[in-house]
Amino acid sequence: MTEKRFNQEEFYEAYANHLEQKHPTTRESYLKNIKPFFYYLDKKKISQPTYYEVERYFDDLINNPRDTHILINDIDTEELSSEELQALEQFRYKDRTIKSYRNMLNQFFKWLDREDLYENIVEKADNTIPVPRGHAKDALDIEDVEKLLEHLQLKADTINGKRNFAMILLAVTTGLRTIELSRADYGDIQRRGANTVIYVQGKGHREKDDFVIVPRTTKEVIRDYTNAREEEGVMINTEYSPLFASHGNRNKGGRMSTRSISRIIDDTYRAIGITSSKITPHSLRHTAATLSLINGGNLRETQKMLRHSSVRTTEIYAQDLNADLNESSQLVEDFIQKNRRGGFKTAEIVNETDDSKDEDFSFGADGI
Repeated sequence: MTEKRFNQEEFYEAYANHLEQKHPTTRESYLKNIKPFFYYLDKKKISQPTYYEVERYFDDLINNPRDTHILINDIDTEELSSEELQALEQFRYKDRTIKSYRNMLNQFFKWLDREDLYENIVEKADNTIPVPRGHAKDALDIEDVEKLLEHLQLKADTINGKRNFAMILLAVTTGLRTIELSRADYGDIQRRGANTVIYVQGKGHREKDDFVIVPRTTKEVIRDYTNAREEEGVMINTEYSPLFASHGNRNKGGRMSTRSISRIIDDTYRAIGITSSKITPHSLRHTAATLSLINGGNLRETQKMLRHSSVRTTEIYAQDLNADLNESSQLVEDFIQKNRRGGFKTAEIVNETDDSKDEDFSFGADGI
């Protein structure tokens, strides 16, 4: 039996054509995350990779990040400044980056195997890759949600203000992604039994074949916006009109891009004083999940709202929530205080009276 040859350029081009059916951002991510392996093979002068090369590749990413980064990116260390060299010495790949490289590379070789072009050497490789726990981004707490919606409601005296209020309220109550807000049509909101729902084209789907229940007040806020834009002659609501439209002169009545939606959300964050880099437009989805679980929603219900294919993904939110509610460190301190003669006090507390009240404090803007 003739051994199958690994034709890197030919396979990459064929895979890129195969991914044309996916959203451009998704396609770009898939291709971007397999390129480092190709660069690695080139630098190591490996033309016929096996599962052993895959194991070495991920082992180097984890244990030799500096050298692997130099290798993959073809960095000439002699051209670097002292500050850049110092940063390079401390460089490491994030766990999430390594996991993404592994997942995307596995998808690529799975496709090659399915097309009978090359075996899936990633699946055969024995790799212990650190799996990130929890989310890299944070959810908003209920106080920030209230400030966010109060600010939006105060600004809802214009078409843009009504749209922004409706759009962000829908995101924070249903967990819709920015791409799903962008794709939403006026006709996607329909009655389904006793509920009003919005049909969505979810992640990896080609059709709007899934739905999320729209809460009562959220429905009324959306209706207020769509009625106002029609009554004011801004645009006519038809089945395929964008649910959230651009009202600027350049794209009046057109569909909003995910970039425009993200910018509006970020601007609203800043307007109420949220500046943490861990709070992003996607945090609204995390917030919806967290608030659902806090208020009695079970994992299956929350999974259905978020449309996760696996409940394991939804469990991450529950793990984050359990970590946030963990009072172990305070219990330890209380125990030490109770069993130590007179407890322990900082210099500032020693000078206070016994009946002084505790004050909230944080270390810097992000509380760290």
